[in-house]
Amino acid sequence: MSSKDPNYKEFKTRDSLIIKRFVNSTILVENHVRKPFKYSNHGHEIAYFMFTDNCSYRERMGSVTHHHQPKTIIWRPKGISHADEVRDPDRRFFSIYVRDKCLNEFSQFAKIPAEFSERNSFLVFLAIRIQKEFRNWEECSTPIAEGLVLELLGHASKEQSKIEKHCPKWMTYIIDKLDSEFREKHTNASLAAEVGLHPVHLATAFRKFQNLTVGEYLKRKRINYSMQLLSENELSLSEIAFDSGFSDQGHFTRVFKAVTGITPGAFRNSL
Repeated sequence: MSSKDPNYKEFKTRDSLIIKRFVNSTILVENHVRKPFKYSNHGHEIAYFMFTDNCSYRERMGSVTHHHQPKTIIWRPKGISHADEVRDPDRRFFSIYVRDKCLNEFSQFAKIPAEFSERNSFLVFLAIRIQKEFRNWEECSTPIAEGLVLELLGHASKEQSKIEKHCPKWMTYIIDKLDSEFREKHTNASLAAEVGLHPVHLATAFRKFQNLTVGEYLKRKRINYSMQLLSENELSLSEIAFDSGFSDQGHFTRVFKAVTGITPGAFRNSL
């Protein structure tokens, strides 16, 4: 992550290190709490998910006190009044703030979830996936994170009645488009607009039937194509990177190794 990126902010308080990344209609925030803290009653202007990571978190809402264990996913609509406390030092938690624009669009497709907290669920898995993408941000991370956040909202709503039980016909169009235009940048919103869907609908259905987000699918396509070029010709690594849809050789090498476990050069030498 670069401090020169206008969508990336990192700052320190007396008790915490806070890292923020602004991703269109969401704000991803990781908070490293160095010292125990206790906040009095307050509310948030933006609805949010909070993943407690390694943090035991105590929250009081009115006369009710919730004791959240590590690896818990919490959803709080905006404006809910609460007081919170972390009693142990060196704790981390990860928050996903969802702006009104995204929620207003989402409400046309499914019911916005009421407040809840869960452990040992698919929602926790999705939160961990988003946090991992946040910590290892790459050029293609924006559509991956967007897709995962939309999927998180979709599952949290428990309103999946509009998601097809069988692979929909529009999926063929989307797959054909991604296969032929894998070098281009695509978002859930732009693809959904082409087939007349809400981005939440597309993101959740794509994940359900392809077992990948749109961003992950594009990454795999680019890597598979680059492997073909590495095995068939003597193009330089920088030429292969550009022809496969990567911005530069360094980015190509990082993604290739993350997916395959070896560098492009090592792959070529093994043939």
